[in-house]
Amino acid sequence: MNKWIIFLLLPLLNACSGTYPTDREISPTDGNPLGIRFTMPEADAQTETNAGSRAALGNAMTEFLKDGVQFRVYAYSVSDGTEASTAAGSAVYTIKANNDGTNGTFADASTSQSGSIKLYRGTYNFYLISYNETSGAPSFSEDDGKTLSVNNGKDFMYVTLKNVVVQAEEGASYITIPVTTPFTRLCSKVSVAVKADATQPKKILSLAVTGIQMDNIPSARNYTRGNAAWKDEDISYGDASEAQWKSFGSNASSETGGYYFVASDNLLFLPASPAEGLKFKVNLSIGYNKNDNTSTSVTDTDTKTYEVSIPKALLPGTKYLFEFALTFFGNLGNGELLLSVKAYDERELTTDDIGGNEE
Repeated sequence: MNKWIIFLLLPLLNACSGTYPTDREISPTDGNPLGIRFTMPEADAQTETNAGSRAALGNAMTEFLKDGVQFRVYAYSVSDGTEASTAAGSAVYTIKANNDGTNGTFADASTSQSGSIKLYRGTYNFYLISYNETSGAPSFSEDDGKTLSVNNGKDFMYVTLKNVVVQAEEGASYITIPVTTPFTRLCSKVSVAVKADATQPKKILSLAVTGIQMDNIPSARNYTRGNAAWKDEDISYGDASEAQWKSFGSNASSETGGYYFVASDNLLFLPASPAEGLKFKVNLSIGYNKNDNTSTSVTDTDTKTYEVSIPKALLPGTKYLFEFALTFFGNLGNGELLLSVKAYDERELTTDDIGGNEE
């Protein structure tokens, strides 16, 4: 009879064991992984709930990504405060608008990718990186999985989410993770302008800006996953033929009767602090009366390239306006180009003179 008692108790013990899960039964590698999607911050909502917080106002330092912009996500599992050495998943996500047209409400995996990140329950660090473009997203080096080389012209930005718990309700196939802060921009936005007052040593009859180039800037900088700034390393400075403004809107009927040209586009540059300062080549075509006898007008056009330098640095997340003021002396080859610098908050669109005039 004792044998029968033993056999009858074994099924009972197995049934009870479900109430006390073993380590294996709660392992994050068991069960089905969960799809990951994100809700994104909206400028209006963030401004209302974070009034006074510079990081939440969407200024030049930060950016609320618009509908269609893509970003790449890396997810790393965290155990006992230690991050895994390899990513648990990575995918490209796309910002999608609400049905009412509101931008930046959520992000799903890009249709060009195999799908969203899928993770087992657990704790993770998420690294979001973007070029603020609709046609692709950056990716870390395959060699070390954490370094990214960024060239001029790329609007690189990031968001880091630490110690996020992935745990869905029973029956759910995905979870939604809120991104509560806008992306942080690590590049500089730069615009240029040229002005010439009506009163000149030699009267200007016409003025055109044919191009402006900025030199003595880095061609590339390195970013390391999870950092808040560029990698601290030696930087190589040089000329950048791609760093050119070629299109300018003109205003020849200003209040002073002079000329004012402003570049049609802002260009993106890597932060720089060259020892010799920033260098510019300003190409101008100037029409004037060649004849010193004021009773006889002989119009000539002098096309010149003015080279200007200024001991200024480009700071990350800052928007600059470099304004060149022309003083023209005529066909003797003498010319003076003064440079004033303004850095302004993109959101407030105000200007604060931080540079004064430099030759």
